[in-house]
Amino acid sequence: IIILSMCLEVYRFVARGEFVCVNIYGLVCAFIVAYAVGVIAIKSMLRLTEKANLNGFALYLIFIAFVSIFI
Repeated sequence: IIILSMCLEVYRFVARGEFVCVNIYGLVCAFIVAYAVGVIAIKSMLRLTEKANLNGFALYLIFIAFVSIFI
């Protein structure tokens, strides 16, 4: 998703004719930071969900689903 988002932004710059104004180094740096933060977030959430008991959260989600159906 991060790669496709970056490609979409580059396409928009080219379509508007603003490609000359694009800071490629900044774009690549932003891509690398976004990728690294995404990987760290996914790994930490996987560790958290392996250790935690999520039964209460599941019941909460079921309750919210029923309430939202009737609203």
